Amino acid sequence: MTQREVDAVARMLPDERGQRAYDWLYVIARASATQYEQLVASYLDHEEDPMLARLALQTLCTFWGFADRYTDQLERFLGEVEWDHLGDVRLIAISASGEYLRGNVHSGLLRRLLELADHNGDSTMQPRFALEAVARALDDPTLAEVKGRENRYAAVRERGWARLVAEEESRGRDR
Repeated sequence: MTQREVDAVARMLPDERGQRAYDWLYVIARASATQYEQLVASYLDHEEDPMLARLALQTLCTFWGFADRYTDQLERFLGEVEWDHLGDVRLIAISASGEYLRGNVHSGLLRRLLELADHNGDSTMQPRFALEAVARALDDPTLAEVKGRENRYAAVRERGWARLVAEEESRGRDR
């Protein structure tokens, strides 16, 4: 797409709803039209259509790499948001948080991921996704050597909690 076409989509997007709004938001996302960051961010609280909020969060944090600017929103979406009925926004927040934590320190995000991962009785896929996000955050190649899924998950939990304790202790010393 040309820049002129992307600009036209951005001008029309606020007036659209449903699938067309999603499609046009996706066009902006994949066109890497980062000059429209504020427009995309305006969809983070799109209660009427959580899939738009999901795409906005994914665009800002994953596609465009702006997670450092949206850690408050990531942390909020890791919790329960009343209008995210199917947990779609939360799943993106889980994934984006794990990627962000690979090269960054944020005790709040890490704690929330670990808490989600510890909900073994949860019938959704969220605990497993949270564990995988913690594994990505740890970026520890030796985890791949741990035999058996349950053993690997136990190792991820243990190392994740150890990292959190170390980060919080370090933060306490830095004050």
